[in-house]
Amino acid sequence: MPIATSAASTKGQLLFAAPAPVTIPVTGCSALFPVHRVYCVGRNYEDHAKEMGFTGREPPFFFMKPADGLLVVEELSLIHI
Repeated sequence: MPIATSAASTKGQLLFAAPAPVTIPVTGCSALFPVHRVYCVGRNYEDHAKEMGFTGREPPFFFMKPADGLLVVEELSLIHI
């Protein structure tokens, strides 16, 4: 069975296409910012903790989400009926 090696030490082609980098637009210019990690904070204010069924006195917790879970919304427009 072949031993796995790092990408830097191999000279072959990728087995399948690598995903495109995740980027978000920078306000005020045409540049894009590459996103590698999305850090999140839960229970970070009392009302949020209570919505989750806690007393509001617990410390916040931290978690991560994948960068490809981002959704860029260019402009939010509300429709009034």
